[in-house]
Amino acid sequence: MANIEQFPRRFFLLTLFICGCFATVPCSALDDTATREQVKGAIRSAFHMPPGHFLRVIRREDLEEDLFSYQVKIKGKLAEFAYFYEVKESGYEINPDEIIVHTSTDGESDWYAAVSRATGQVYGLSGFPDATEGLNRLAKDASLQLGSEAEAERYTGFIWRVALGIDHGSVVGDLHDLKHRAEDVFYSYRQTANYKFSFEQWWNRYEKSQAVHRFGVHSRELSGAYDIDCVSLRIDEAKIPVLQETTFRLSENGLIGFLGVKDLYPEKLKQH
Repeated sequence: MANIEQFPRRFFLLTLFICGCFATVPCSALDDTATREQVKGAIRSAFHMPPGHFLRVIRREDLEEDLFSYQVKIKGKLAEFAYFYEVKESGYEINPDEIIVHTSTDGESDWYAAVSRATGQVYGLSGFPDATEGLNRLAKDASLQLGSEAEAERYTGFIWRVALGIDHGSVVGDLHDLKHRAEDVFYSYRQTANYKFSFEQWWNRYEKSQAVHRFGVHSRELSGAYDIDCVSLRIDEAKIPVLQETTFRLSENGLIGFLGVKDLYPEKLKQH
């Protein structure tokens, strides 16, 4: 079972395939400054933002290294495939005359963007209807290779962070983790005056439900693929935590094929 660190905010990778648009930039122009501006432009275009809409871009070298760890290694051609950036709508904008503080009144959006170092292509993941398709394009272009069940579980943690977490919530490692995360949800949203009573009611009903499941991420190797089983906690429209099980097929090249999502508590079945 893999232990996965989760990121609670929305985030996604963008692609210039969006709206039928494909673009590259010359390799000579592909430095950090150029790709940052390219990512800003892609987000503003995809979400119909005005040209001057503030976006703060933070490079994420840890994600670049994570992706590289799954790339096929060819002697003489070792190189990280993509730049990764985290993008936020809040932060400081500094110019010679003033400092402008940007905040959001309706909830801050976070994005993650990956840019091919060779072509300048930007990939769209979490937050888009075709997030899984964008992730699969990234995996294919980066020439990934998963060599074991343990590696498939670790890769599941990576794709959860950059694509699946927004829809499927945080991976739950064990019973204690579930209790802690569920209580955090009730405290954060406080839909009732006594959030603690609401949480205890939810928890008592969960214990009585005797839901059968395994916590965390599990994989089973097949011929050229892995069946992935993952238990997570998402927040529904009513701001109530829902424990769910996500199962999908993961190819040895890192391509995802969804099989289904099952709500364990409260119980409800959804198929994709």
